[in-house]
Amino acid sequence: MSIEIANIKKSFGRTQVLNDISLDIPSGQMVALLGPFRFRENHAAADYRRAGA
Repeated sequence: MSIEIANIKKSFGRTQVLNDISLDIPSGQMVALLGPFRFRENHAAADYRRAGA
């Protein structure tokens, strides 16, 4: 199964962040789309540190 995305546009308010983006991924191909890394710890890790562990 292939994936095709065509003519994507996206704006946030008056700021256009995507304009006419197209992507075709043939069957059998692997693609990774990367963006900004935002570290968000889960609640269990935060509770563990607060408990003094």
